[in-house]
Amino acid sequence: MTEEGTIWEKNPGLIDRVWGSAMIGITLPEVSRKLDEFKLWGAALSVSRTGEMYNYYEERSDVEGGIERFKKVCDATQKFWNQAQEINPTLYQELVKARDRKGGGKNEPENVPASFADKVTPVATPWGWAIPRLDLEVGVPAEELLKESLKKSETPEELLGNYAERLLQTKSLGIEKIMDFLLKKHIMEEQNNQGMYFEVIDAIAKNNKELMGVMILAYSNRKKDTEPPGWVSIMTDYSKRLS
Repeated sequence: MTEEGTIWEKNPGLIDRVWGSAMIGITLPEVSRKLDEFKLWGAALSVSRTGEMYNYYEERSDVEGGIERFKKVCDATQKFWNQAQEINPTLYQELVKARDRKGGGKNEPENVPASFADKVTPVATPWGWAIPRLDLEVGVPAEELLKESLKKSETPEELLGNYAERLLQTKSLGIEKIMDFLLKKHIMEEQNNQGMYFEVIDAIAKNNKELMGVMILAYSNRKKDTEPPGWVSIMTDYSKRLS
């Protein structure tokens, strides 16, 4: 049931404008409740369960930390898109394109727009989700690696694979950390876009032999765990598709 007096009820049409925008070109209304501020910034990143996520942060007395994280990801997304537009304008057009899908995944109906049913916004694609967060995780050393990857990539799938491989080669991150960003199970479940993740793995198998080899080794080591990380199940489903 929709909460009476939510930010979306008080501002008709706002969720459609904010959704997946990374806050580019958005004039924010004044808000008095942290819940509303949290939902606004979450919607900018196409988070489909902001109510549940808010409760998670509230239980840990860190709602402000959650909002700040959203803001940092929005800033990193804007920076990523600006770099892409400057370095590889053709690729940039693909990076900022919404993708079609049939039916949204896990969500709170009161906190998603109607478009959620059939569109994956650019910030919620595998590359749109992972690259800004990888950039934040690694910091300054990642900037040149991303620029390198933007220059040599023709598709978003190639870009994510090339960037992940360079992070691995430079020991910026270990393989399990990279996999956790690369194949994010709960985001895939929210966005109902398994096929997009499979296309990323296809691109890695074709173009990033070193990365793929390490991914397969990591998968072999973790697939029999009692509680394996989420990326393991994506790799398992991918493997079944090939068999």
